[in-house]
Amino acid sequence: MPVLVSACTTRSFCDEREHVVVVFADTQVIPRFPEPATDEPRDSNRNQPLLERAQELVQSIGPERAPGYERLEAELADYEATMVERFWLINGVVADMPLKSVVKHRDQCVSACASVSWTSRTVTEAGSTL
Repeated sequence: MPVLVSACTTRSFCDEREHVVVVFADTQVIPRFPEPATDEPRDSNRNQPLLERAQELVQSIGPERAPGYERLEAELADYEATMVERFWLINGVVADMPLKSVVKHRDQCVSACASVSWTSRTVTEAGSTL
């Protein structure tokens, strides 16, 4: 976050939009995933039902998170942000937003909300942060 603050105060790109990863405090309990038999192929008779169970768990977590993400989408609109991607395993999103929304009025900003535990700009294809 300090890099974003300094970038926005020393450069003129505060109005430019960036993809920002926002991770929120999480109250959802993620079930334990089945342990595969690592000494057997993934498609073995023993691993196949475990893999199917893991897929069922993944498919069930997304819908459980959906109501929270719908509320978050409305909240992000207050910061001129749109949700680009939702994560299923953690309570986090990639949001497209202007840098000024991340840094200005830090007491009201999405990055300072009590439910936000972490924010970061996304990584470019070249491997460096934006």
